Amino acid sequence: NDPLSAQVEFTQRMVMRRSDWDIRIESRTVMTSTGDIFQFSGDIIAYEGDELFAQKVWTQSVPRRLV
Repeated sequence: NDPLSAQVEFTQRMVMRRSDWDIRIESRTVMTSTGDIFQFSGDIIAYEGDELFAQKVWTQSVPRRLV
């Protein structure tokens, strides 16, 4: 029953294909909090066929400021 233990997670997968190409993008975003900050983290991964094309991972903290 601790409100600071709450977490929200969003995941998405998108696939686009044509006769000569096939791409897939997978993303995930998570938000948690402490008494002082909101913590956001996410990653995005892009594939061309089964080969990894690009990947990015990030984390961002935002002060709660009276929230």
